[in-house]
Amino acid sequence: MSNRRIAPSLQRGPRLADEAYGLILGQLISLQLPPGARITVDELARQFGISQTPIREALGRLISDGL
Repeated sequence: MSNRRIAPSLQRGPRLADEAYGLILGQLISLQLPPGARITVDELARQFGISQTPIREALGRLISDGL
């Protein structure tokens, strides 16, 4: 028998951009972000406690989804 260790498989959670997408979409649906509201990357990043890059990705996806 070998002494070789087998590394456990990594379990990855949702990407931050996917999580940010869901959070922003939830705010849009619940009207926490009302129609016509100004949305800033900085403000959302602070609110969600994540960096600006996943916020930008999420907003880009929302735009491409027609939101």
